[in-house]
Amino acid sequence: MNLNISYGSTSGVPSAFFTAVNYVVGLFDATFTNNVTVNIEVGYGAFPFDGSTVPPLAESEQNNLAFGNYAQVRQALLSQGAPGATTLPATAPLSGGLVLGSAQERALGLIGAGSALDGWVGVASDASLQQQIGGSWSYGATAIPGNNQYYLVGTLEHEITEVMGRTSYLTVPNEYGVMDLYRYKAPGVRQAGTGGPAYFSTNGGATNLDNWNTQSSGDIGDWAGSAGADAFLAFNPSGQINGMTPTDLTLMSAIGWTTRTYFAPGLPLNLVYTATGSNLPAPMAGQFNLELFNNGTGTGSIATAPGYQGVALVSSDGRTISLLHGDYGLVDTGGNNLIVLGDGSGSIGGATGDTILGGTGPNQFIDGHLGHQSITGGTAGSETIWGAATDTVRGGTGGNETIAGVSGETRSSAAPVPTSSSTRPAATNRCSAVRPATTRSGPLPATRSMAAATTRRSAASPA
Repeated sequence: MNLNISYGSTSGVPSAFFTAVNYVVGLFDATFTNNVTVNIEVGYGAFPFDGSTVPPLAESEQNNLAFGNYAQVRQALLSQGAPGATTLPATAPLSGGLVLGSAQERALGLIGAGSALDGWVGVASDASLQQQIGGSWSYGATAIPGNNQYYLVGTLEHEITEVMGRTSYLTVPNEYGVMDLYRYKAPGVRQAGTGGPAYFSTNGGATNLDNWNTQSSGDIGDWAGSAGADAFLAFNPSGQINGMTPTDLTLMSAIGWTTRTYFAPGLPLNLVYTATGSNLPAPMAGQFNLELFNNGTGTGSIATAPGYQGVALVSSDGRTISLLHGDYGLVDTGGNNLIVLGDGSGSIGGATGDTILGGTGPNQFIDGHLGHQSITGGTAGSETIWGAATDTVRGGTGGNETIAGVSGETRSSAAPVPTSSSTRPAATNRCSAVRPATTRSGPLPATRSMAAATTRRSAASPA
């Protein structure tokens, strides 16, 4: 994705604020793989839509709200292989109109590219935090905030994902959002109201992945406090890193944002984004510290930083990822990407349309069971490749390979590894609170109509 950020007034804004925004942009561009651009305007102290003072901690608003066609949305989610999509019935399980903002419509392939803003994000100034709640911002991505400091990176992640569609519309009569399709009160029973119980589930309510907030003073599309340290909490406590979690990424995938998820077996992952490969924060003890180098090029010439366990390079358009050093892996749900393994024992879960190239490390595992993938083995041997119908699998040059296939795939002996591959434009994501419907350029498809012109701004609040 390509997250395109613009700013209102920049007078008096601390430079660390822009650094935090750029960190989130790089992380989102590398994590979400939809081939779209999201346009968001960000303000510090004043909300960029109307210039009003932003209350602690922050707020967001979506632009271009429209009623979508449930059948089209369901089919788009099924085509993406979105978590929980197979549990969506053929007819809408909730009454009223299905509301989407332009960013989410674009992610689902319902509309084309556009230059209009998809939403706005406003962040309270340090002065407002001090005056109203006696706090301040912690601007660093990995530094643990002090007792009265709030984690800005997580707050930005919170608000931007709301612009991307992480919003409940159940507070508006006769409206619901894509996220509300995964809101349950019991196994097999969706929660169609704003009260409790209410939890997130992608298997028909059988498994509670996290509880939604049901306090009227907070957003019902955010998590309850039981989620723990998390960017999507309705009420954010100070003194801790509230970052995005695997459940958060599952939620974003469920509502239409395909993801690339990194993992390290046996250890919690500390993912650190860097645009330059220098001035890295100190590694986290007891975690797998992975440097994600955006717009990175090269191979073994980039060394693993002291105290870090891995390095991954992501191309500027987000379509090529090289797991350069370290024993870790990723699961791709976006598709049509180029994934290159490095010198570690990498593990890859591929998506439809991916090209996956084995590396020089031993005991690598490549899972192509989703099909329509091109897989080439590596050079070290002792690797395992799972193919599927419509896959093309080429064995590597090392020995002791295990290739499990099915009828319908093409297999061949070792072949030279391509040295280059064409890439696609990156996708972009923006987040902002729900706004009144505004005019979108170009005619609306016959299956869509504009949502009611009501203001629905969303806010992140201190605990």
